[in-house]
Amino acid sequence: MEVAPVFATVMFDQLFTQGFFHADPHPGNIFVTPVSDGSGERPWRLTFIDFGMMGEVSSGTRSGLRKLQPVGFRRTVRGATAAGRRQQRGEGCRPAGA
Repeated sequence: MEVAPVFATVMFDQLFTQGFFHADPHPGNIFVTPVSDGSGERPWRLTFIDFGMMGEVSSGTRSGLRKLQPVGFRRTVRGATAAGRRQQRGEGCRPAGA
């Protein structure tokens, strides 16, 4: 199994599910660590270090991002416009503390 899809899954889970993200994900801060005990589905795991730059995402912002995510994949202007209108009406993401 390649590292990139696993890394993407982990980053999306941080952002959309957990509500935080590692804000400095470069090769010096994320290691592919071998696992020799056979306990996992792959022979390695991702090891994140240096948590000096982290971000938090409010539940409202996560909700808005979830609505926009499929739009980005489809690349439709109509869908992005509709999502923006929902946000303006307060149905999507809101700034933290709002």
